[in-house]
Amino acid sequence: MLVTMIILILFLLDCIYIGLFKGAKRADIIMAKLAKEELRK
Repeated sequence: MLVTMIILILFLLDCIYIGLFKGAKRADIIMAKLAKEELRK
């Protein structure tokens, strides 16, 4: 039972890490687009 709990926790942490990483990359793309718009003005 303990092993199952550890695997579930590791799986959840992995999902959170991937979600944060993708979110950070998306935020970087949005910031880059905003910066380009500001430079055009």
